Amino acid sequence: MSQAIIQELRSGDDASLAKFQENMQDYITMVYEQAKRSLCVEYDVLRDYPSKMFEGNDILQEVLAYSKLDNEYRNTMTAIKNGSVKETRKVKDRQKKLIEEILPGLKPAHDEAKARLQNKRNGFSYTVRPYAILNKNRWIVERSDDLCHPSGYEKRQFRAICQLQAMLMVDHVIADPEAKETLTYNQGYRAVMVELKFTKNRV
Repeated sequence: MSQAIIQELRSGDDASLAKFQENMQDYITMVYEQAKRSLCVEYDVLRDYPSKMFEGNDILQEVLAYSKLDNEYRNTMTAIKNGSVKETRKVKDRQKKLIEEILPGLKPAHDEAKARLQNKRNGFSYTVRPYAILNKNRWIVERSDDLCHPSGYEKRQFRAICQLQAMLMVDHVIADPEAKETLTYNQGYRAVMVELKFTKNRV
């Protein structure tokens, strides 16, 4: 802070006081932004977590995509039983396509994705709830489709998105004094803080 501002403060001028408050707010914001960037770069857990969380969600979507189609196949049985002749013909065609073409093609990828998600050693299953919590509060950075697959994880845009996501997590979880109140869904605050190793014991 310059000596000129200090002298103006001593004069007791209202305009000087307002200027001081503005400068102080700017200074606090600058220090916070610098600290946030340093934390996102130097703290490896926070730095690496967004990419792991995104990958965990992408694996989950593979599992859910197959499950959705499998449920559709099961629902065709009920539809055939209760539908009209015209509707039954249409549903049978869809059922045949599902069981002969679509589901067999997706099954290997589904089984592999499910195994990866359930493997406790890689920790992907633990990222599912934090992702859902952040997404519910609209604190997930959106990605284009090409960045939602392993081929996109090495792209510069993906790394930039992960850095933005880390900073969002600092803003809305780590540094937000009201996070305990705003992230109440599914014990959200604690779930995220445990994953970032800012507190202990999984919930």
